[in-house]
Amino acid sequence: MAGHQAHDGDVASYEGYVYVATNSAMPNMVKIGSTTQSDPQSRISSLFTTSVPVPFELEYAAAVADDPVRVERALHEAFGPQRLHPKREFFKVEPQQVIAILRLLDVADITEQAKSDVEAEISQEDRDALELVRRRPTLNFDELDVSEGSILTYVRDERVKVEVVDDRRVRLIELPDDEYPGVALDNEPKYLSPLSRDLLGVARHVHPTRYWLIEGGRSLLEVYDEKHGPRE
Repeated sequence: MAGHQAHDGDVASYEGYVYVATNSAMPNMVKIGSTTQSDPQSRISSLFTTSVPVPFELEYAAAVADDPVRVERALHEAFGPQRLHPKREFFKVEPQQVIAILRLLDVADITEQAKSDVEAEISQEDRDALELVRRRPTLNFDELDVSEGSILTYVRDERVKVEVVDDRRVRLIELPDDEYPGVALDNEPKYLSPLSRDLLGVARHVHPTRYWLIEGGRSLLEVYDEKHGPRE
C-alpha cells in the first residue's frame, strides 16, 4: 500500500516516525532518521545543538504503523554508497530521492503539520541566522545557460511543468486540476521562488532550485551550484 495522508485522529495509532531533514550549513547532505517520540518535531528540534550553527529543516515526515526503525534501516541500506560516515545518519543525496521511496511505502505523510510545528519553535534569532546562510545570488536562467523556452519539471509532481520565458521568470504550462489551491494556470509570467512556495503550500522563503528539474532530468540546484558554488 502506497503512502497516504494521515488525519489528526489517526496519528495516535502509529508506532513512530521516519523523517528526512536538511541543514543549510551542511549543503548537499540529508539526514535520514527515525523516532518513537510522540511527535517528529521534538526530534528535529533536539538536533539543534551548540555544535550546529543553524536549525535543521524538516523535508518530510512519515508516521509508521509498525517498526519505524526497520524502515529507517532499509533506507540507510538503500543509500549506503552515499553515506558519509558509518556511525552518522547523513547521506550525500537529494531529499527527493529519499522521499520518493518513502511515498511508495505503507506510511502516512504528516510533513506539512510537522513542518509547521518545527517552524513554530524556531526563535527569531535562529531565523535570522538561517537567512544569512541561505542568502545566495538571485536565480538567473541566462547565467545558468538555461535558455528561454526550456521546460522545467516540479520534482514532487512530474505533472507540473513550467516554461522559461526570460532570465528570471517562468510560465506555468501544466498543472493538475484542483490539486494546488491558490495556484492558477493563467499564462502569466511568474518568479520561480514564490511559485515554488505556493506549490509547496508554505509561507516561508524557499530557494526554488531544489524543487525543479531541467530537461534531461538534471536538478536545477546542481546547475546552480556549478555556477555559484555550493553553500559554505
